[in-house]
Parts: sequence; structure tokens; C-alpha cells
Amino acid sequence: MTRNEKLKVKEIQGNFTANKNLLNFCLLLSLATLVIWYAFWLNFLASGQYKANLLEVKLIDLTKRNNELISEKSEEVKLSSLLIFASQFSLVEQKNIEYIFDRKDVAQVEKSLR
Repeated sequence: MTRNEKLKVKEIQGNFTANKNLLNFCLLLSLATLVIWYAFWLNFLASGQYKANLLEVKLIDLTKRNNELISEKSEEVKLSSLLIFASQFSLVEQKNIEYIFDRKDVAQVEKSLR
């Protein structure tokens, strides 16, 4: 082997080493990118499930509160509770009420009162 051939072999080996290092760097960079992407994707999926669980718990609490309010409302509307309320405040039941809108001449003053 001559000196020129030895130089060419060293040059080829040097180019191969440089290409090998560049390839290793690109593969390492790709691996790092994929690991980071994987971590973010898992975090996104886990947070979605966590939010869904939180909203489900909140819905259950709101449903319970709604049921409590409906039961309170139905208790307040019961006739017996109204009668008790009326008796506590000495309210009197009015019968045969003449409503103001039943008469057409409400604002009219009789001539004998002038």
C-alpha cells in the first residue's frame, strides 16, 4: 500500500467517523424529542381523566343539593305548613272575595258621596 492509498483510507475512515457521530447525534436528538413528547402526551391524557372525575363529583354534589332544595320547596308549599303559618300569625281566611278587577267602575265615585 502506498502513501496516497493510506491517506485515502484515513480520509474515508475520518469521514465515516464524522458521519457516524452526526448520525448518533441525530438519533439521540430524535430520542429526546420522542421522550418529551411522550411525557407531555401522558400528562395530557391523565389530566383529561382527572378533569372528568372532578366534574363527575361536582355533578353528584349539585344533584344532591338540587334534590335538597326541591324537598325544601315541596315542604314549604304543603297546605298543612301554610295553615300552621297562618295560625301562628293570626291570619284569617277570607271567603267570597270581591276582586278589584271584577268591577268595572272602581275609580268612579258615587254622586251621593260628593
